[in-house]
Amino acid sequence: MPVKKRKLPDSDDQKHKCKIASFTRPQIRGVKPISTEALFSSKRCLAWFHNYAGPDKVFGPEAMERFCEDIGVEPENIIMLVLAWHLEAANMGYFTKDEWLRGMTILQCDCTDRLRSKLDYLRSELNDPVAFRSIYRYAFDFSRDKNQRSLDMDTAKSMLALLLERRWPLFPIFQQFLEQSKYKGLNKDQWYNVLEFSKTINTDLSNYDEDGACECSYCHHHDTPSYQTQQRHLKGKRRFHCPSGTLCLILLFCLVLIFPSMHFFYPFNFFSYLTFPLIAS
Repeated sequence: MPVKKRKLPDSDDQKHKCKIASFTRPQIRGVKPISTEALFSSKRCLAWFHNYAGPDKVFGPEAMERFCEDIGVEPENIIMLVLAWHLEAANMGYFTKDEWLRGMTILQCDCTDRLRSKLDYLRSELNDPVAFRSIYRYAFDFSRDKNQRSLDMDTAKSMLALLLERRWPLFPIFQQFLEQSKYKGLNKDQWYNVLEFSKTINTDLSNYDEDGACECSYCHHHDTPSYQTQQRHLKGKRRFHCPSGTLCLILLFCLVLIFPSMHFFYPFNFFSYLTFPLIAS
């Protein structure tokens, strides 16, 4: 039986099949490399904490200095305030275990190297107006003595310098004002309004209203000549105010008895004249 010869494909058919094959061939995508970076570990984070705190479950000023040396940050650096804000630390110079675990879990830091890599991020938060406002307000309760409602002046000046010295061109003048003032401290409202004053008042004070409603220490003008002149003016007016309503009524009754005609012809004007100081007071 003769062998049947196979027909060789035409060149056109071969090109057509190659085109189809190349079109339908599944494309092999590159496999994504598996990340070698370990995930956050609460156990490792807790061991990191005990490395500084020891059995006390709180590490204080001495441990804090060693911690700052390890991460390469000075204790007085504002980065430490931002870190304390993330940890929601209640007392300056102290971190508790609960504060540590809560804050470091949010930051996803369980070792020194990871926290070092976050320092630029912590510093960048100071440029966010919303975050900075929150950090500024947090600094008041964080740094004040918990037995006092106000922040003592020495601590207030240090914290204000840390927060506003590089952000507010008028801060050197404001610092001199605090040095020369008789204030022993700042309450929470004054602390908040210092920030608002620094953000809203122009450096040349062109939009500053001396009689405005601003409550910060810098805005109070009790020692200025204009304020003293105003008080003397008001004190002079008070001399003409009726001391009591009873005296006015007695005086009115006596005058009506002495001058009865005035009672009939000018009752409204006379009564208004006598009682106006009482109403005004």
